[in-house]
Amino acid sequence: MRQMYLLLIGLTIILLLIVSCDKKMPTGVEPTEKASEGGTAIVEKASTLSKNVHRAASPMVVPPTFTAAPFVSDFSHSDVNRKMYWTDISSRDVKRADLDGSNVETIVTGLNFPDGIARDLAIDKVYWADSGKIQRGNLDGTNIETLVTGLSQASGIALDLINDKMYWTDIGTDKIQRANLNGSAVEDLVTTGLGTPFGITLDVANGKMYWTDREINKIQRANLNGTSIEDLITLQFSDLRDIALDVAHGKMYWADVGVIRRANLDGTNTETLVTGLSAPFGVDLDVRHNKMYWTNGGVTDKIQRADLDGSNVEDLVMGLSSPRGIALDNGIRDRDNL
Repeated sequence: MRQMYLLLIGLTIILLLIVSCDKKMPTGVEPTEKASEGGTAIVEKASTLSKNVHRAASPMVVPPTFTAAPFVSDFSHSDVNRKMYWTDISSRDVKRADLDGSNVETIVTGLNFPDGIARDLAIDKVYWADSGKIQRGNLDGTNIETLVTGLSQASGIALDLINDKMYWTDIGTDKIQRANLNGSAVEDLVTTGLGTPFGITLDVANGKMYWTDREINKIQRANLNGTSIEDLITLQFSDLRDIALDVAHGKMYWADVGVIRRANLDGTNTETLVTGLSAPFGVDLDVRHNKMYWTNGGVTDKIQRADLDGSNVEDLVMGLSSPRGIALDNGIRDRDNL
């Protein structure tokens, strides 16, 4: 009898606990059993719980809304101070301005034939190709250093800040070369099969370099050491100039005769984005803000920008001589498509 009595007491306690838990559970929440090695676990259905919260009679507490902030580097370059830099082959100088075209400054003068330009915000430097040499200076044009000499006609330039390398094309010797960022250890990468290699850009994360060739009308790519060359795009009537990559979205952009175009990184799905240009040369991207920038020489001699799909074309800086290469201060640690 005593054992039976204790059993009844135990069952009563269990029933009371079940009723108590049931009363505490929000209306509309259905427990479901999920098998596990240790037995069963009660899991509340998230969708049912969400609906129940909206049905609650008590005043609703709205959780704060969070928006993902843009990437902020460990450098002090804010959007307010962001700049674009460009070379001009007629005035033979390097200029810069705010990204909206205001506050134009000439920061380097007395050059020979300044062409390609790149920027290294990790150490606050800007690099440019000038005829037979590669130079760099501070972002305000001070402290100019000559890094590489003895070239024929250096044109495009791109930086690999992960591996401390710079790459350039030489349209005089029809080569693609690279060196350390301080100009040491110059290497020939591609020396055959080129016509007039012009613009160059890097996809460091995937170990590739891309370039345009104005003579054989091709966009090509290879490994960063110059091996495994691929033809991506071959055109009949063109004058390919600078090139830029949006690796995150799998796109490359380039300047051609009177137009800006883009395609997939493998060369497929070519699109013409902007038409009616005079002589576009330099191209750079601000992917974070959905913008592309280019220099437009010829009879217009200005810098323009548009959305990445080619819409909303704007004139930013006008009345220039012969703007050529362009590089943006993207406000982040400037590594070419890491």
